[in-house]
Amino acid sequence: MISSKKTFIAGIIMTALLLAMACGGGSEETTSSTTTTTSTAAESTAAETETTATETESVVEVPKASESSGGYLATIDVSSIADGTMLDNGSIVVGGVAYGGIYNGYQEEPIYGGHLTLSTRRDLPGTDPMQTGGTISLRTCSGLWAGSGNIFRAARENVFNMEGFLAESWEVTENATVWTVKLHPNIKWHDGTPFLAEDLKYWIELAVTPPEPRQPSRYVTSFGDPEKLEVLDKLTLRVTLPKASPFWIELIGVAGNEVSGPKHLVQPELDAGNHKVQPIDYDMVSLGPFKFKSYDKGSVIKLERFNDYFEKDSFGRQLPFINSVNCVIMRDRGAMISAFRAGRLDGTSRGAGFGVLPHQEEIAKRDLGEKMWTGRVLYLGWGAGPNNSHAVWKDPNLRSAVSLFMDRPAIWELVWGGNAVTGALWQPGSPWAVTDVGTWPGYNPATKEEDRAESLKLIKAGGYEGMSVDILCRDVYIEMCEGLDGVFRAMGFDSNITMTEITLLLERTPAGEFETIVTATGAFSFPGEAVNSLISTNPYGGLHHNDLYVDELVDKMMTTTDVNARIKVTQELEEYIIRDQNYYIPFGKEIQALLYRSHVKGVPIPQTKVHNSTDYATAWIDPGEK
Repeated sequence: MISSKKTFIAGIIMTALLLAMACGGGSEETTSSTTTTTSTAAESTAAETETTATETESVVEVPKASESSGGYLATIDVSSIADGTMLDNGSIVVGGVAYGGIYNGYQEEPIYGGHLTLSTRRDLPGTDPMQTGGTISLRTCSGLWAGSGNIFRAARENVFNMEGFLAESWEVTENATVWTVKLHPNIKWHDGTPFLAEDLKYWIELAVTPPEPRQPSRYVTSFGDPEKLEVLDKLTLRVTLPKASPFWIELIGVAGNEVSGPKHLVQPELDAGNHKVQPIDYDMVSLGPFKFKSYDKGSVIKLERFNDYFEKDSFGRQLPFINSVNCVIMRDRGAMISAFRAGRLDGTSRGAGFGVLPHQEEIAKRDLGEKMWTGRVLYLGWGAGPNNSHAVWKDPNLRSAVSLFMDRPAIWELVWGGNAVTGALWQPGSPWAVTDVGTWPGYNPATKEEDRAESLKLIKAGGYEGMSVDILCRDVYIEMCEGLDGVFRAMGFDSNITMTEITLLLERTPAGEFETIVTATGAFSFPGEAVNSLISTNPYGGLHHNDLYVDELVDKMMTTTDVNARIKVTQELEEYIIRDQNYYIPFGKEIQALLYRSHVKGVPIPQTKVHNSTDYATAWIDPGEK
């Protein structure tokens, strides 16, 4: 039997969040606590009394075994399990596919020792998460040395839950304007220096109000513009926010917003005039389960176990289990697959352009059989990102014309070998999401002929026939840029692709120095994760919509504590941004396949967004499987 215990968050978020069709909602009660070490994305954390969520249990019969993904899932034929069923290992079944969870080594006793070799798609684009933390080119490896989170994080086993990471507990008072955070004791920087409340305060100040001419963090809006930071004792920091922020845990805990900048190492650099100081300048000293050993540019990043790491697993076992990790830099997906098949890699890269395509996975399975397993993630939404303040692209009719004309399934096949599903802002079937995206104009294959006719009418009426269009394209997005280029050319535009790399892209997009880009359109586990991307006051969001109504809806989304009312706001926001205004023009949501050798166990594959759960603290190597 498969037993699935679902708290409120599991019922309304985790079960529903990955469904192609919504399955129903879960109870309407909320869960909150002022002194707890776990929390949830949909709960009201502002309540000052403690409420326990009711657990319900659903049980389904296990059908015959299948070898579709290897590992734990080789014992289960998920193709006939109902959508939304949560398996014991944390996977959620949607459309006969299991996403996330512990695929291999579930409920086995971990073994200490061993070495893990992963691939990463690029050299480090920079090492400061304040400036480049959002890119998986950094996150693939930085989670190892920095940890997957900050004060809070998306839970390893369930990325739709928020939990404390560096925070052992917290209190929310004064109408959710004051958050008091108590750190775990015995947290240490990799050089052995204790991590204390003063360090936490310094990190927030460096991110939000750095000394000139250092730039604020790209995540500056995720901190909520704190009015006051008070160190109460060596482990306790009180944060006073300017307005009620019941979901501050969602806002600050976004993936990529890692704690960096140890005061005892960074402040001397700033005092010496190095305002661009970043972790590589001080040997990547951080707080994660592995510490930096060396970086051979173009070749490999080497890390070793940090023996003074503070975290233990749910059974009280000291983390991490693995002794050392190498991140091998492989810029070509084909070469990565070959290296995996040859046994030179234990795991493949994460991120755009490096998800394993269906035919590549089949070849690997043919060669390796039970010596490998596949983890599947609903990765990110992707699409066109027009510069909405540009002289031409600020016209909503032009943006609408592109959306109406776009053949989304054709792009899925071209770019991902068909590994994608329909989606807009929130993940398909999420309680935050509308359920009828597939019926919208431009999204419904049955009305594509009529939609394209309407698109061409809008193009003609606006005088856009034959217009020149430039796509600013990050190098690892080339296949997606070619897909968008094909759409523009089919519309009769004179389309050009301008190639760039992440550093220049991160300079040009906030400055508005582009016409269109291919960009992520979201894989948000919870509403707070979207704020940084959507709000008009954050130029790093890249939308440049200057639309105060979006800001109004975002603010309402982050202050509405009633679950049903909040869902109405998130759905209105999705319809307004995507369907009505086309500030993003989505292709769809990519499904990413990650390959691992069978001796790699205990890896929590995130249900969505491969940026989550990158620390490998719970992973272990089974020498008997080699």
